[in-house]
Amino acid sequence: MYIVFKNIVHHTPTAYLGRNDTRTTSKNDANSNLPPPFFNLSQLLCSYQSHGLDLHDLVVLSTSHSIGLACSCCPRSGGDDVRKPFDSTSTSFDTKYFVDLVNKMGNMMSLIGNGEIRMNCRVVNPS
Repeated sequence: MYIVFKNIVHHTPTAYLGRNDTRTTSKNDANSNLPPPFFNLSQLLCSYQSHGLDLHDLVVLSTSHSIGLACSCCPRSGGDDVRKPFDSTSTSFDTKYFVDLVNKMGNMMSLIGNGEIRMNCRVVNPS
């Protein structure tokens, strides 16, 4: 998206407001697009590449919750030197990060074509 003021072009970043979801669901389709927990690195990389992602994406998505710290945390009055763990249980290796992540999947690759942005992610929108 671009905004033009007095012949000056300013780039405005894209804001992702939702994702298209299919109107039908299939457990088999979902499972066929997720890498199983026993995949080795080569298999994981191939799986990520099939969805347009690369090795960098694999590392970031797989490990940042365990090793990363967020800076410039809210509130702003805390200053830029405040560091907080990405994961609310960063001192233990558990699934809490992934449970939280499931609720924030708006930026993930989604259906292209005849889908819909759902009012409630658990059910198809009323016709």
